[in-house]
This record gives sequence, structure tokens and C-alpha cells, in this order.
Amino acid sequence: MRSPGEAARARLEWWANSEMCLISAPVRVTAGPGGHAWEAVAETDPGHAESEELRQLARKDPWFTLRLADGSSVPVEVEPSGDVLKLREAADGAGAPR
Repeated sequence: MRSPGEAARARLEWWANSEMCLISAPVRVTAGPGGHAWEAVAETDPGHAESEELRQLARKDPWFTLRLADGSSVPVEVEPSGDVLKLREAADGAGAPR
């Protein structure tokens, strides 16, 4: 992840189980200072069709995988907030991929 305030491209994924990814949407992620690990804000591209689907899934089950450009991934909790999605790194095992 980049320095706080610097945007990076990534994909936000929601997995139904270990073999089926229901959504994988491109997002711009801006890291912010976090308490225990890190927090970030994700924005979908304007007019992106999957934007509302991400919000609906987050309301039902907030555990997603954030796949970064370098190929690494981070389990995150997603909270819809206005036009953005707030991301928080999942605490030890919480929200692990299904």
C-alpha cells in the first residue's frame, strides 16, 4: 500500500466460497492513518455498473478481499459511506476468505 493520502489502483473482491468470486471491481484506494493496522477509502470509477452491487453486498456481508496491484491481497471490512467505501483491515482471522 502507498503512503497515506496517495491513491493506488486495486480490485475489491467478494468471494462466495474459496472457488467462486461473485464480484471483482476496480477501485482507487487511498490509505489513511489507522489505529491498529491501516484504514483506507475506496472509490469506484464514476458510472461503474458494479458500484451499487458492492454497496449491497457490504450491507449484507462486509468481508471482502482487497487485491493490490502487486498481487498481494488483504482481507478487509467494507462500510459504505456516501460516495465511498471505507475499508479497514480485518483483525486476526475475521473476514478470512470463504
